[in-house]
Amino acid sequence: MIDLTALSPAERRDLANALLRAAWSDALEETQIMLLDLFLEIDPELPQRGL
Repeated sequence: MIDLTALSPAERRDLANALLRAAWSDALEETQIMLLDLFLEIDPELPQRGL
């Protein structure tokens, strides 16, 4: 557990930014997987064509 009161405002900002970047990265990865699944559903031969 992190004691936020022990952090300076700059450290709290840096921590918040790091957590937001991690959450955003995870959301983008899930979106990418869903889009790839959709493309494969539309065109199952997509991987064989190297696209």
